[in-house]
Amino acid sequence: MNEHAKIKEAQYFLSLLPELKNDRDKFIHNLSAFLTAGRSALQYAREEAEGKRKGLRWYDRHVASSKIIRFLKEKRDLNIHVNPVSPNARLTVHIKDVASFSASLLIATIREDGTIKKEELSPVSWSSPSKSEVTATQEYFFPDWAGDGDVIALCEMYLKEIETIIADGVKRGFLTP
Repeated sequence: MNEHAKIKEAQYFLSLLPELKNDRDKFIHNLSAFLTAGRSALQYAREEAEGKRKGLRWYDRHVASSKIIRFLKEKRDLNIHVNPVSPNARLTVHIKDVASFSASLLIATIREDGTIKKEELSPVSWSSPSKSEVTATQEYFFPDWAGDGDVIALCEMYLKEIETIIADGVKRGFLTP
């Protein structure tokens, strides 16, 4: 029953992560809150399911079969009991600049008598005001994650799996709608 409230809480913290990518401290604080809310949803589900016949077996099977659930559960446990979560960051900087070019054309005409007439056309220039545009984006990764995806993608997959487990538990009667 309480797992639905924790899912909403996790959704809230997940929704903030993309806009906080360029502020590492705020990103990590919200990541920590997300991991805690997601884990709490699963703990509430476990507590409710273990009171039902075959409920704990159902729960354990779902959690054990999910690589992402196991991985982020471990991240949350380390975050709470050992040291704060600290994913690696990759900074990508794009620089767009305007270049100026100039060219001239030299025409050489060789006449039948062997004389050469050289003619240079006036230089042609292309130029525009110099305006540099610099954009920087930051992405976070867990170096020990063997699969694809940055931290935000992993969190999205994690939440989807939690929602799937909860929905299955409700459908099977292990959890309260």
